[in-house]
Amino acid sequence: MNRTIFRKLMVVTIIVVFIFLILWVLTRPQVLNLGVTTEEKPDFVFENPIIVENNSGMKTWQIQALKGEFYKKNQVAFMINVTANIITQNNPYILLNAPKAKIDLKNNKVTFYNSFLRQLSGDISLKVDEMTWFYDKYLIKGRGNVKLLRNNVTVDADSFEVFINENKFILKNRPKLQFSY
Repeated sequence: MNRTIFRKLMVVTIIVVFIFLILWVLTRPQVLNLGVTTEEKPDFVFENPIIVENNSGMKTWQIQALKGEFYKKNQVAFMINVTANIITQNNPYILLNAPKAKIDLKNNKVTFYNSFLRQLSGDISLKVDEMTWFYDKYLIKGRGNVKLLRNNVTVDADSFEVFINENKFILKNRPKLQFSY
């Protein structure tokens, strides 16, 4: 089970990295930002973007959002209603949904809020209030109502960490394991 979970989390990591790269490419002169509680106006706004990567003529991933904004001064971007797919053999494999995402270019991290990750062809899903990918450290941290589901097994925890380079997945703060028969 740990190996399968780790593999799925690796796919999530790849999605997050691709989101960052896409935003970096799209915002090189300027970036995106949504939901900032300031009187400052965004430097760049986009609506209904669909970003796709093809490798040898086959889709490898796709990201969609309803809207995005970037604040150049703070180097922060925000996206709302984010959907990301990892695609294998021209079929969606992993789906990530989040009502809001924040890309912090200064601190090298991407945070998804109230996110839901699901393996489309399998039986694994992950819900978490806040999931952050620290792309310069190869680290993913999740906190708040972490729920990992697989078949008849549910794991609840307050937080988790994934150390990509070490192939390590750690559930923290008294994780609870439940079996349903």
